[in-house]
Amino acid sequence: MRQLLEVFALSLTMVRHDIHSTVSELRISEQAIEFQIRVFADDLAASVAAHAGQATPADSSVGLPALDAYVRSRVRVTEAARESAPLTRCGVSRMGEVYVLCYRTARAAAAGPIAISQTLLTERHADQVNVVRVRWGARKQTVVLSAKTPRAELRSDG
Repeated sequence: MRQLLEVFALSLTMVRHDIHSTVSELRISEQAIEFQIRVFADDLAASVAAHAGQATPADSSVGLPALDAYVRSRVRVTEAARESAPLTRCGVSRMGEVYVLCYRTARAAAAGPIAISQTLLTERHADQVNVVRVRWGARKQTVVLSAKTPRAELRSDG
């Protein structure tokens, strides 16, 4: 996984990106739901700053409280047992022009469908897509979210 992130980060620093996307891993266990989101630093910094009503830092840095507020406003996890699960930051790292964000929440119930919504950067780019690779036990699937399709319902049984 680390090698994949390094190759991804290196390829992103070679050319200015003309595609607007994030790539996420969503891991669902009986106890927790965890997002790991890879996002271009310049796009994230601009969106976080705008959300906080501040100027975008020239170095594309983000403050953690502002980052948390932005992510929580754009990423939602809903289970049948509760409306929206609160997200807690579990890590932030920067690899060149890419941030890797980690957010997680405890599961309300070990069974039942889970709905995810991820609209990161959709307020900034009309063509923004957020690719989410889901791992739920032995099941794997990929969903593509956008401003037009911001939500997906996931089931452990397919």
